[in-house]
Amino acid sequence: MRFDIADEEKKKAKLPHDLFLVNLIGDVCLLPIIVTTLVLILMGSDALHQAAEGKLADKIISLYPNSEAIIIKSANTDGGVK
Repeated sequence: MRFDIADEEKKKAKLPHDLFLVNLIGDVCLLPIIVTTLVLILMGSDALHQAAEGKLADKIISLYPNSEAIIIKSANTDGGVK
């Protein structure tokens, strides 16, 4: 009977170390997902801001020219409207 108690105590002694490894592996696996999600949220927010401002990249304009487009307003560098 005493032998059984000693085995259980050894198992309990390993428990914090095992939990540390499980937590470490979980954190390492979750970190890229969290960082990727944060980057995607920031990119989406920036895209919405640029769409609200009516900005297009020069590369997009050169790839898809639209000579019939009517420019309604253009932004100054100070943020005002011409």
